[in-house]
Amino acid sequence: MLAILPGTERGQSDSDHHTSLHSFSFGTYLNHTRMGYSVLQALNAVSVKPGVSLGEKSHVNMEILTYVTQGELVHTDSLGTEQIVPAGDFQLMASGAGIEHSESNGSETEMLEFLEMWIIPNQINIRPGYQQRSIEPSSNFQLVASHMPRDEAMFLNQESEIYRFHLDQNRYFYLARAADHHKAYVHVIRGKLDLCDGDSTISISAGDGVMCSDITRLEFIKTDDAIAEGMLFVLPGFY
Repeated sequence: MLAILPGTERGQSDSDHHTSLHSFSFGTYLNHTRMGYSVLQALNAVSVKPGVSLGEKSHVNMEILTYVTQGELVHTDSLGTEQIVPAGDFQLMASGAGIEHSESNGSETEMLEFLEMWIIPNQINIRPGYQQRSIEPSSNFQLVASHMPRDEAMFLNQESEIYRFHLDQNRYFYLARAADHHKAYVHVIRGKLDLCDGDSTISISAGDGVMCSDITRLEFIKTDDAIAEGMLFVLPGFY
């Protein structure tokens, strides 16, 4: 079954320096019909003005994945990490027993845009950690993070797999998972496509999300010449 969460219905938080669009309830945005999906707790599209810091924050027991889609993000944390994360790169922070961190726009002239994704971990109070990966886009699905060591994927403290998809006009893609063990969530970053589970087909575009349950297959079908990019989350079905 496919259930669409239209991007036009996302919550929004604004300040003088940044804007966030929330696919699920987050911060001051509360929507009882959007309280996360399986272990995917939050998915925010954030835009930050040039030269701006978002300030220091502290977190415990959350896996926080960030994908920079435009500009340059500067990350510092209480582990001593000081990293520049350019567009196209991912960072994954395991907050575990507790971590303090800050993010800022490393450019004085260009906007920073990133996708922030929160995953509930399967262990609590672990040692905090930080990972960063540059994953070249290809006309395929790229595994970004997983609970199993695979390829160049970052390690995720949850029984989930997170993919970036980058689809051209000539292909469609198929995913098969046991319906009683997994759910899936699809988020479109740019472009548009059709998503099919064998019983129904829906058309989705930038900002849209789709909750997928009771599925044995998913097809991603390009509908025009523009590239479609987004994220695919394969999530535990027992949450």
